[in-house]
Amino acid sequence: MTSSTDPLFTSIFSDMQRFRREVDTLFSNPPARAGIRNTLGNGEPTVSVGETHEDIRVWAFAPGLDEKSIDVSVQGNLLRIAASYKSTVDTDGPNGTFASRRVTVFRNERNRGRFSRLLALPDSVDASQVTALYKEGVLAVTLAKKPEVQPRRIEVSTH
Repeated sequence: MTSSTDPLFTSIFSDMQRFRREVDTLFSNPPARAGIRNTLGNGEPTVSVGETHEDIRVWAFAPGLDEKSIDVSVQGNLLRIAASYKSTVDTDGPNGTFASRRVTVFRNERNRGRFSRLLALPDSVDASQVTALYKEGVLAVTLAKKPEVQPRRIEVSTH
């Protein structure tokens, strides 16, 4: 029989409390925010998420991506962003001092390799109405909301 002073009991109870807090956090946040966590340090870009009456907007801050490798998809209620970072650094300097040369990099603090990031979406998103634009190191994804969840103006009659 275990008691409340038993280390195993304390560890299991602590794990259960942490799990309950995480579940409470998941259900107390709006669905668009529930699946988003900051995961700095493993190559995944940081994101910001916003909402208007018409759409959900996601910005992934990822300079240095190979534009041809960017893959954005929606399946069910998940937005998947995947891409590869460029493997070499262009060394074109001011006034063309390093034009058309490559430098052997001996220290690299940039993200590299491939990443895949999943973000939970609310049920209000229309998966057939998604656009994405990569410009100046920011991937902007716009996900339209279903027409039935968008506010609509009701005309008020005075007669």
